[in-house]
Amino acid sequence: ASDVYKRQAYVWVQSLMDKLYVMPSNPEVSPGNSWEKNMDYLTRMDESISGKISTTFLGWKEENGTRCAEFENHLKIEMDQTRDNIEQKTVITGAGTWQFDPAAGKVVKSGLDYTMELEIYMDIPPEQDPEGVGASINFTAEGEGKVNLTESTF
Repeated sequence: ASDVYKRQAYVWVQSLMDKLYVMPSNPEVSPGNSWEKNMDYLTRMDESISGKISTTFLGWKEENGTRCAEFENHLKIEMDQTRDNIEQKTVITGAGTWQFDPAAGKVVKSGLDYTMELEIYMDIPPEQDPEGVGASINFTAEGEGKVNLTESTF
């Protein structure tokens, strides 16, 4: 089961990283120019995901002998999920850089440092708590991580 979970987590992170590569609507940008993208959608598991990604063009950089455009992202993503008697809220904040090879049309290197906060509230139904010991459980967790991916094609 843990291998399945690891694969699902990897697919989720890969999917998130692919959404971070926000190209400008106007291809004529100069170093220091910035733009934003808002995200709002529901997942297949009825999670509400919203967020904002700010991207800045830093300039040009050599990456393995290739002239690449370098970008920096700042993001904040919030996810809300309610199922049965459980409410879950996750907030991810992060920043990172990525390099894009315009000739090949792909991201050749990226890195994201992120912080994730998770809150879970569980309402315990009376039939599962006949003595009335606790009507709810609150759980909060925080974590930090780093994601490095190579090669994502547009």
